[in-house]
Amino acid sequence: MNGTMNLKTTRFNTFDEALIQGDLETVYQTMIQAVSGHGGWWNALWEAEIVGDKPITQVGGRVKITVHSFFDVYFYARTVAIKDLERLHVEFYAGDFLGYGIWLWEAKGNKTRISQEWHASPNSLKFHLASKLIDIEMMHSKIIHKAFNTFNQYLCASNERRVD
Repeated sequence: MNGTMNLKTTRFNTFDEALIQGDLETVYQTMIQAVSGHGGWWNALWEAEIVGDKPITQVGGRVKITVHSFFDVYFYARTVAIKDLERLHVEFYAGDFLGYGIWLWEAKGNKTRISQEWHASPNSLKFHLASKLIDIEMMHSKIIHKAFNTFNQYLCASNERRVD
């Protein structure tokens, strides 16, 4: 991260979490696949495409993200810190929002607590204007919780297929 963006300078700050029905390794690897552009279960809500030759699991790895909501949101993220099975810290450096995000994973028995912090400010005219009319933080949290629910359903269905 460039060191100039913090909670005092970001306009929107959210924290969302959920308990996912899957072990830490499965949940983490499946999320990393989604963030790397291979998350078919997530694509109706959120798509990622690797930019450059570094994966998101390496510092400096970059992705273009498209969030499908009331209107599509575009931004670019790069990894600034990562600790396997525990944390992914990204900086939003271009697009509709600038700021940073932190994903955390924590084992809770045979389940995993996943959380996401989003700290951003609008970087496009459409979101400067939209933020005067709609609650961007609420919209963001709604999308993240919908994604968490979709993720849970996907993993539960995957587990059922393995049992059958």
